[in-house]
Amino acid sequence: MVEEQNISNMTQNELLVSLYKDLQRSEQERQKQAELLEKLKNNADTGIKPDMNLQKELEEAKENIIGNTMISTEDSQSQLVQLMAWELADGNAKNFYDFEKNIRRVTLAEVKNLAKLKNYSFFALVPE
Repeated sequence: MVEEQNISNMTQNELLVSLYKDLQRSEQERQKQAELLEKLKNNADTGIKPDMNLQKELEEAKENIIGNTMISTEDSQSQLVQLMAWELADGNAKNFYDFEKNIRRVTLAEVKNLAKLKNYSFFALVPE
């Protein structure tokens, strides 16, 4: 941008050229921003980051979920709470014991399909 102190020393033509350059630069920046926004929008449609090893990331996420659940249910009181929650959620507390198996069965395609849902602030993976 044209600095205020330099304006007084500029001729009218120099000032116009400088303003024109600033406008051109601003237009180029707007075009770059529009391109970036379009790329982000395209990636946001799936909610998936484009340049990552998604399968590896999914496996790590599953391991974290399973590990955190196992740690959080080490004592009998926590297990009781989880069994009651499973009973209330789907009417079958025995599904608590299939939790690890069910988490391991989740595929990348299923996660991508869930990511396409619109107008939801969250989702939960629950057994059928």
